[in-house]
Amino acid sequence: MAQRGNRKKGKRNLQSLEPTQPNAAGIDLGSREHFVAGPVRPDGNANVKRFGTTTVELQKLPIG
Repeated sequence: MAQRGNRKKGKRNLQSLEPTQPNAAGIDLGSREHFVAGPVRPDGNANVKRFGTTTVELQKLPIG
């Protein structure tokens, strides 16, 4: 399998962005899984949770 760019397998080049809306959340919708990102946790770690796309998993999404 070909690698993209100069990334080494298994290594990520993560960069921190300054929050513009600190209490906002985001959802990345995919065909096999969805990721929900909320505000950064008090300890500074990311607040991201993965959900599958089955009905049971979608009902667990924290919306509404």
